[in-house]
Parts: sequence; structure tokens; C-alpha cells
Amino acid sequence: MTTQPVIDLLRDEHRVMQAMFAVIDEEMEAFSTGGAADFERLLAAVEYCHAYPGARHHPKEDIVFGFLQERDPDAAEKMGDLAAEHKILGNYTRRFKSAIERVLRQENIDKEQLSALANDYATFLRRHMRTEETVIFPAALAALTAADWQDVGDQIAALGADTPDPATEARFEKLRDTIASTDG
Repeated sequence: MTTQPVIDLLRDEHRVMQAMFAVIDEEMEAFSTGGAADFERLLAAVEYCHAYPGARHHPKEDIVFGFLQERDPDAAEKMGDLAAEHKILGNYTRRFKSAIERVLRQENIDKEQLSALANDYATFLRRHMRTEETVIFPAALAALTAADWQDVGDQIAALGADTPDPATEARFEKLRDTIASTDG
């Protein structure tokens, strides 16, 4: 992988996450206005947002960020602790996923509580991705050398973050299919 393909891939993955959040927004809007929310579709989108970044996306970002910390610590400092943010994001996702699963089990859940969980999750994720897009990616493009980008690609390949195992990819494909088959 060279410079642009790594960043382009990360941006493409962000676009997929934004599409998943469009599904989440749509279903939560239906829920909060008393409409018929499709909680299976909502759960599939949240499961994708939980599983895919941890397995495929965040490891790549963490590698790029590590190189950025070496080349331009000031730019990296503007992001803060990327790994910690990824953990916080995982916690938000797990809490929201758990609440949706409770709804699907027909357990009583407070409508405002579920809406607040969705809002907190969406707010954090969107701010996080915006910072990556406007701070980390441009700073990495400016600071990393061609040799750095080669090393980034080598490390991504070594982790297997660019070539997941077939079972993992099949799971992601099933989630995408679930969302697509119940689309809007």
C-alpha cells in the first residue's frame, strides 16, 4: 500500500460507517416519533459498527497514528489518545447494542434512555471521525514519508487488517445483507 490508498481506504471505511449511522438515525427517528422502527435492521447496523472497526478499521488507523506520533507529535497531540477513543467508542457501541437487544427480547426499556444512548453514541462517533478526517489524515499525508507509508502498508498486511479471515468477512457480509434486505 502506498500513501493515498491507505488514507483512501480509511475514508471509504468511514463512508460505510456513515451509511450504517444513516440506518441507525432512520430507525431511531421512527422509534422516537412512535413509528415502526425495525430493530432487527437497527441491531444489524450496530453490530456492524461494533465488529468491523475493531477487526478491520481501527488497527489500520492505530498504525497510521503511531507513525504520525513519531513524525509530527504536535499534530498527533491534537487528536489526543486515539487508542483510548477507540475503546470509548467500543463501550458506547456495546451499551447501545445491549439496549437494542433488550428491546428485541421485549424487555421494558425507557424510550428516552434508548434515545439518549443513540444520541451519545452518534455524537461521539461523528466527532471522532471528523477529527480523524480533518486532523489525523491530513497531518499523516503531510508528515509521513514514502518509506513510512511502505512500513504502514507492511504493518497493516502483517496484522491481517487488510485481509480478514473468511468467517469474519462472511459475518460482515451477512450484516450488510440484513441491512440492505430491509432497507428503508
